[in-house]
Amino acid sequence: MTLDEPVEWLRYHNESSLIAVALEDFSIVLLDIDTRRIVRRFEGHKGKLTDACFSPDSRWLITASMDCTIRTWDIPSSNLIDIFQIPDACTSLHFSPTGEFLATTHVCNLGIYLWSNRTLYSHISLKAVNKDDPIPMIGLPGSTIEDSDIQEDELVEAESNYISPAQLQDNLITMSGLAHSKWQNLLNIDIVRKRNKPKEPPKASENAPFFLPTIPSLELKFDFTDVNNTETNKKIITHPELQSLTSFGKKLLLSTEDVQFEEIIEKLKSMSPSSIDFEIQSLSADEKTSNILLLRFMKVIHHTMEKKMDFELIQTYLAVFLKWHGTTITENESLRDYLDILQEIQSKTWFLLRDKLFYNLSVVQALKKM
Repeated sequence: MTLDEPVEWLRYHNESSLIAVALEDFSIVLLDIDTRRIVRRFEGHKGKLTDACFSPDSRWLITASMDCTIRTWDIPSSNLIDIFQIPDACTSLHFSPTGEFLATTHVCNLGIYLWSNRTLYSHISLKAVNKDDPIPMIGLPGSTIEDSDIQEDELVEAESNYISPAQLQDNLITMSGLAHSKWQNLLNIDIVRKRNKPKEPPKASENAPFFLPTIPSLELKFDFTDVNNTETNKKIITHPELQSLTSFGKKLLLSTEDVQFEEIIEKLKSMSPSSIDFEIQSLSADEKTSNILLLRFMKVIHHTMEKKMDFELIQTYLAVFLKWHGTTITENESLRDYLDILQEIQSKTWFLLRDKLFYNLSVVQALKKM
């Protein structure tokens, strides 16, 4: 293997089959013996490299140089996660077998200095260090007794709260992160209702009214005809023009922009499975606005698929939507045409997810055989 710069020294880690190679340009590269390739390159030292060592789990690489700095590199992410400056340059360093201590030796200093690994007993944020930040100066460890008044909390670095974005990358499929009960029961909502249905319907109380009507005759007789026909009197006839949309249907009818489409999805997320099924089923309740509501809901599905968000929720909502309104869609030309557009974005999204799954499975199988 040919390198760009002359080699000064090597450090080998047996368990990971990695070799740290120090070069004369003050950089250090990691070589994988199995693949015989350079897997990492670390740059940043401004002086001759004196030593390097791996952590016991081969996750970190600690390097020292004549610029009086000791740096810790995270090998999986290839980031610098810790750096500090010392009064005297480090000439040699080594990790303890359990990873609890780092032993160092220094110029013009006799003896070995031990540094404790704080990650073993406290929470440390292992985030990438900004190269522009000033390098902290730390004195060499000593045997002096520290004052008990010093608060250890003052030494803890202030960790910034990282807020993950809703979509990490545009080429990734993002799940909703909701509980399975929020969407899995939608596909079997009929079975759930049958299971929760009471064995016998509730019976109306047969108590007599407070005032009993009588039949005009010489003898006292009560008239029970109105009491026996209570069930027939309870029928209510509603005129079709008096039917109104639900609050969800009204909001969907007024939604025309992408931001409003996202509000519709958030509204569905807050509902229970039975409420979602009812709202989707009610989209065709009003004959005057049914086609508009169905087309608007399909546009909401298309917008969310296009953004690659809430994948499992959208698949469930689409399945319920087609179950209730599939026949209506086939009878309307505009709805059929938009269904073709929806099918196209559905196939595109699924193929993207399928390729990611196959790639990950291939990587896992390859790692198992190594």
